[in-house]
Amino acid sequence: MSEFVKEYDIDHKVQRLYIHWDVSTQCNFKCTYCYAMKEYGDDWGKIDRWDKQKLVIKAIDKATLPVFLGLLGGEPTMHPNYSDLIELCHKAVSKHPDGRLYVTTNGSTKSSFFEQHKFYKQMYFLFSFHPEYEAKYGTGFTTLLNNIKIMKKRGFKCKVNVMLHPEQRFWDKTHTFVDELEKIDGLEIHPHFLYGDGDVHVTTDYSEE
Repeated sequence: MSEFVKEYDIDHKVQRLYIHWDVSTQCNFKCTYCYAMKEYGDDWGKIDRWDKQKLVIKAIDKATLPVFLGLLGGEPTMHPNYSDLIELCHKAVSKHPDGRLYVTTNGSTKSSFFEQHKFYKQMYFLFSFHPEYEAKYGTGFTTLLNNIKIMKKRGFKCKVNVMLHPEQRFWDKTHTFVDELEKIDGLEIHPHFLYGDGDVHVTTDYSEE
């Protein structure tokens, strides 16, 4: 029991309510290792009614602890009410100085979206790099790299999950992209092992090489 408490509580700077919310299962990628696509099954690609989602935000707003709210998917930037969603969620979490809002995104959305994104304090972006989708990112993954730079320059805290694809044909491109990421000051980079067949309890079979 002591190990469980240490893992989830003692090392945290403050007590928070951690919420990971799949706000939309719409996505322009179809990753074989996507846990959400596996869990939602036939409901993948659908989305709760906006009026229901606003009720969820109202419930979050009642929290007495600071809230650490993550918006996931699918691809959250494809949410049909994205701007209102962010504004309401930020209002709910920012009433406490230790509250945080973050958006997980594959970063393939056109750069004008990020350039025009309203700035919010206590909000950051968790980008994910998927080496198998270079066609959607542009040659050299330029769209993703530019979007990360845009949000960093605008003052958002940013992190990047680098998906470690087991197929060797992606390794050189992954190394090259990480080299570019390391040129961005203050950017957090996280190597991310993939889930085996979308199962969060099992990683993909990686060769020793």
